[in-house]
Amino acid sequence: MNDNERNVVVPKPVLLSAEDLAALLPQHLLVDAKGRLFGAGPTARKILSENARFLHDAFVITRPAKPVPLEELLTDSALHNERIELRMTGNEEVKLRGHVVRLADGTFLLNMGFGMTLPEAVRKLQLTDGDFAASSHAMELLFLHEANREFMRELSLFNVRLNDARREAESRSYTDPLTGLQNRRGLEQALELAIDATRGKEEARSGGGFAVAQVDLDHFKEVNDLYGHAAGDEVLRHVARVLENATRDGDVAARIGGDEFVMVLRGATNHKSLRKLGQRIISEIKLPVECGHNRCQVSASIGIAISTSYDHPTAEQLLADSDSALYSSKRDGRGRVSILTAPQNQLTSSLPASL
Repeated sequence: MNDNERNVVVPKPVLLSAEDLAALLPQHLLVDAKGRLFGAGPTARKILSENARFLHDAFVITRPAKPVPLEELLTDSALHNERIELRMTGNEEVKLRGHVVRLADGTFLLNMGFGMTLPEAVRKLQLTDGDFAASSHAMELLFLHEANREFMRELSLFNVRLNDARREAESRSYTDPLTGLQNRRGLEQALELAIDATRGKEEARSGGGFAVAQVDLDHFKEVNDLYGHAAGDEVLRHVARVLENATRDGDVAARIGGDEFVMVLRGATNHKSLRKLGQRIISEIKLPVECGHNRCQVSASIGIAISTSYDHPTAEQLLADSDSALYSSKRDGRGRVSILTAPQNQLTSSLPASL
């Protein structure tokens, strides 16, 4: 015997009791060549039903997918160190994966783990740290999974808050901060949408159009001069409430200047109805407003242009012509409604709203 032969250490067989095997491999399964279950670790037993006598009673082998007898499949897996995967019968969300070892007596030891289905298995089977081997990283993986899930939840909430903040900021960019009506930018968008809705449609000239009404307060400067800007702001908020009450779904009321307001009225093309609406708005604006210890009162003049008066209406032309109609109301005595009947031509003026 040479020196090398004397230095060879021959490993001695290690005999483990069932208790030792359960402590080291709590998720193991012991099966014979026919697939009969004759041993299992404590965690594996939580998966097995009481009447499970064979491996196929509790699991479906999903890997390796070979149409061969079970003994041959397990032998090949053990010989080639090939991973085996099992799916729990009746619960496809719980899967096991591991390796097979063929024991000296011809039986098979399947050392399994939950892999990516660990969180689902822990939840469904109510597993705890004691159900895993001391060397297992299952709890660390579960912690990482929970931390990742919490992070994704917080990220989702952050995105929701970010979208809400973006929508709120966008809404503010279209809103007059004093009155809550749309501002000039909001008016431009409303006009663009209204024009797009009628563009290229035959019904645009037969009742499917809209009206642009400019509202300007009469003698508003006197309120500011006599009672101060706080009183003037209260009057402007009063006018905003009147205009909001006069609008319907799809209509827009905007404040575009100090005491200048514009309304976009969808589907409003009838002169009689528009004049009646304008007179009602003027009457409500004239109601006294409590401004501290004072009662403030203003009137309003209104000029209206209608989209159906044009072959191809534009925002610029509608605003310019409704402004011309407004000037006509001012010129004819204020507190009136004037409607442009033809672009840059003659205007028809209503009687004062007070009559």
